Amino acid sequence: LCASGSRPCACRMCTYVPPNRRRSGCAGSAHMSSFKSAFVLLWRRGANGEQLALLRHQERKGCTAFNFLGGKREGSEQPQEVAARECREETHFRLSAAAQRSMADKMALQAYVSDSKSCLFVHELFGEDSALAPNVRVHLRVSSKLGSVCTLLKMKSLQWVPLGWLLDDSWLKHNVHPFVLPQIAHLRGFISARVRE
Repeated sequence: LCASGSRPCACRMCTYVPPNRRRSGCAGSAHMSSFKSAFVLLWRRGANGEQLALLRHQERKGCTAFNFLGGKREGSEQPQEVAARECREETHFRLSAAAQRSMADKMALQAYVSDSKSCLFVHELFGEDSALAPNVRVHLRVSSKLGSVCTLLKMKSLQWVPLGWLLDDSWLKHNVHPFVLPQIAHLRGFISARVRE
């Protein structure tokens, strides 16, 4: 999606999704049937009128980085189903029933990044969901057997950050996981429009 949000992106990395098709699991492209993951930019309006984004802050092997909520497809899930499930899981199942219904009906598909086969959604949170505690921590243990048992501990937390920070190249370089940078590039038009409101 280009910065204006009105025509196909020239980078050739993503698939344009017309505005009238950015909703309710719309594919936007035949290539999206082979998508592998879905991610969501959750955002809210703060008390002082500022826009805030809910990001996942992950600590792993001594490194920290911000990421969008989201993850890999399971089975025959559709893009919107993956996005909604991952948001439930990564907010520690603390999203309200109203938010879950809204995500099922109104979550907006913004772009498809073909390089990573990822679908990108945006969704605004309201009411009680806008007060999700920033320090919810989830412990994930991943075990694998390669001759011996190896256990990896990852620490994840949620944090609200000003939406405008996602337009700050210097902040992105030092705080965001490299995987997220192409995704943010495809959302710059949406983010810019919200910040200007």
